[in-house]
Amino acid sequence: MSKETYLQLKKEFWMRFAFNVGIAGIGLVLLIVMIFNQSRYIPYLLVVMGMISLMNQVLVMPTKAKKDAFEKEHPEWKEVSVKGVKVDSQEQSKRYGVSLIALIVVIGSFFAMYRPTLQAQKEQEEKVEIRQKLQPAMENIQKQEQSSREAVQSQMKDLLRTPSSAQKQRQQVGNDQDCLLLTNH
Repeated sequence: MSKETYLQLKKEFWMRFAFNVGIAGIGLVLLIVMIFNQSRYIPYLLVVMGMISLMNQVLVMPTKAKKDAFEKEHPEWKEVSVKGVKVDSQEQSKRYGVSLIALIVVIGSFFAMYRPTLQAQKEQEEKVEIRQKLQPAMENIQKQEQSSREAVQSQMKDLLRTPSSAQKQRQQVGNDQDCLLLTNH
């Protein structure tokens, strides 16, 4: 077991771990979106946890076990940097393949379980219910306004038809003057 093999294994472990954390982060962001939109997030959470567990069992843990075995034999290799180390292409393709499958499952299950239209439909139904509840009150208000207008209009017509007290006084004064004129002649 050479130092070069250990460095490749160490670098591959950190890459696989980063992929696992990245897919977990994507799953978490999509989970938060589902929670805010009141979609079915519990089945989605189970799918994401399953994919992360699968990636952990298939990719991360076997590599970590081998890396830890190397570090037990050669503890001085822990501090060696992995910068510039080339990883075996077979290990890379395994990492990319499993990670790609996990990512497709996480995103695919998000779109399968995400239902934003249900939230919009609920909001629309709530608006309709509110309108239906307010409709009788609005009709009563409109009837009251109409009856108030009609009452004001009838009062205005009555005022225009009946002479005011000033007009009555003028008529009375005019009648009194006519009577005086007639009695003086």
